[in-house]
Amino acid sequence: RAGITVTTPEVLKEITSLWNRLNLKIGVPIIDIQHLWLIKMIVDMDEAMSESQLTRQAVLARTIEEAVHYIDVHFRTEEELMALLGYEQSAAHTARHKKFEQFVQDRKKDFESGNPRAAGTLVNDLRQWLTNHIALEDKQFVAYYQKNQAKALEFSKEAIVSGRAGIRQSQVDLYKAVVKGS
Repeated sequence: RAGITVTTPEVLKEITSLWNRLNLKIGVPIIDIQHLWLIKMIVDMDEAMSESQLTRQAVLARTIEEAVHYIDVHFRTEEELMALLGYEQSAAHTARHKKFEQFVQDRKKDFESGNPRAAGTLVNDLRQWLTNHIALEDKQFVAYYQKNQAKALEFSKEAIVSGRAGIRQSQVDLYKAVVKGS
């Protein structure tokens, strides 16, 4: 899959600002890399809202498609890692993932049917997801990761090398840039 790349220092600055201001680092590199990509998509959609209609539509269509793919890959990665480490709250966590996946699919359908508010709704709800799910719920998983760091790192390496984690070089580059700039 072709990825969206970070193209401007302003975009990188906004991503870094959200990452730090919302305290989103959970300390599981494979998950942090994926979370940063979600922030990137939100910033892209946010910026597209002020562009011409043609540019806005193109950026939003591409980014919504990327978000649907991202959510599927990221949630599966997170759920596999939770299962591997025996996370006791994984069933409830997975149920919240399923609900959010359906929400994003519904926004995608709304957008494709011409609803002008669908993209704005998706941007706002992705921001809420960042604040509520990642900053609060995903952080509860950190203790399991820390107790089983070697196993989690082995999983991460295998998921990245096999392509299951869907991590591209542009995502790793973004992660390195944000960590370096934090």
